[in-house]
Amino acid sequence: MTRLCILSLREKAGYTGDIVIFTDGVHFFDDIPQTNLNIVHINGVEKIRQIPGFANCPEYLCAQKFRVFMTDHYNFKAYEKLIYIDYDVLVSRNISTVFDYISTSSVYFTYAAQAHWIDKYQKPYGQQSPYISSNFKLDTCINSNIFTNSTTGICSGIFGIKTDQMGALFSSWRKRIIQNVAQGIYINDQFPFNELLLEADVHGEPFPDEWIDYPLLPIIKLDDLRNLESTEKYIFHHFNPCKAETKIHYMKIFSAFGHIIYN
Repeated sequence: MTRLCILSLREKAGYTGDIVIFTDGVHFFDDIPQTNLNIVHINGVEKIRQIPGFANCPEYLCAQKFRVFMTDHYNFKAYEKLIYIDYDVLVSRNISTVFDYISTSSVYFTYAAQAHWIDKYQKPYGQQSPYISSNFKLDTCINSNIFTNSTTGICSGIFGIKTDQMGALFSSWRKRIIQNVAQGIYINDQFPFNELLLEADVHGEPFPDEWIDYPLLPIIKLDDLRNLESTEKYIFHHFNPCKAETKIHYMKIFSAFGHIIYN
């Protein structure tokens, strides 16, 4: 999936700038031009264990949840702005528009296509969605712009930020993870990302929904709950949520044909 993601950036989006890949495995990208491609292997975990609060968090010693430690293993000071994308994202258009959109000290995030902040269909009625912790006091944030602008939660698989703001973001993000662990809450970095933006620990602004496509929703028979003004301006195609084998199957099809044919 990582290989397909990189190829989409280079070949489809025409992006020639630096790409930084964090990986805990042995991956070979010999068929991809190595210019401006920085591969960071994160095999050593002792450095993470030394970070206060993370000594007993083995779930964070892998690449899938490694993003909260990015600044410990790579110096981003050479760059003014950063766009983070998960490896299950394909890019089909020039992303200079996205970089230009990152114009303030905010964290620029994307809304998910599914799951309300409060899931009315779960039992007991009113159970909070998978985007926030079960004990998070959502009622204190229902008047925030981030909550009122969308019925769906935030998907942390794509976000943008000025690099001089990364310290504040990751500091707040880590603190919330540690708090969740201390309270016995499932260790998931998605929860604290949503929560720190909802409570404005870090100021957030959304990327336009019309830039984000979730192409697998028809495959898994789910509806897009966002109110899209257009489906002609997609930049990012996020192959989520589903199993890895489903993701890579359809990512290959999309990479070859530029679309998915639904039965």
